[in-house]
Amino acid sequence: MAKVAVKEYFPRELAGRAKGAREVSVYEGHYKQIFEYGLEKFLNEARTLASFNSMEGIIWVKDFFYENSTAYIIMEYVEGINLKEYVRQNGELKPVKVLEIMRPILLSLEKIHHLGLIHRDISPENIVLNEEGNAYLVDFGITRPYTGEDFKTITVFFKRGYAAEEQYREQGEQGPWTDIYARCATMYDMLTGV
Repeated sequence: MAKVAVKEYFPRELAGRAKGAREVSVYEGHYKQIFEYGLEKFLNEARTLASFNSMEGIIWVKDFFYENSTAYIIMEYVEGINLKEYVRQNGELKPVKVLEIMRPILLSLEKIHHLGLIHRDISPENIVLNEEGNAYLVDFGITRPYTGEDFKTITVFFKRGYAAEEQYREQGEQGPWTDIYARCATMYDMLTGV
């Protein structure tokens, strides 16, 4: 039987669980509205990931569902370490090695961009290398469309050192170029350790 990772939506600042209970209890007042909004975003991440199941270098979603007044995502489990830790342990990587690691992710991101989506959070922490050295892009929690009506609701989000300039502004126009900047910064980190 293959190992899986189970991701539960359980923001502790918005909800709790009694000892030994399965059911999540959402705090009263405005917490409930925030919880429900976050729950929908969580399930959107699952839907997005499930649509990428045929792509190399992307974590596959096996299932997602509501249960216990919350939701769960069942994903393939990748045994390994993230790129940040890998570079820390092994030092700067040769350009050939960087391209070998990143190639499947670069090709999959191109397909994701053609679907009108951007990842918005590419960094060494969000790329995991398994024991065979295959790389997987993880954490699609802030993936958004970059065109149409949904584009107008893109929020400010950035990971210092990997975020493009437009991610620092509320009205910054984000698109595939936003991910290109982040993956270049990630590759620079792999090459230099900085």
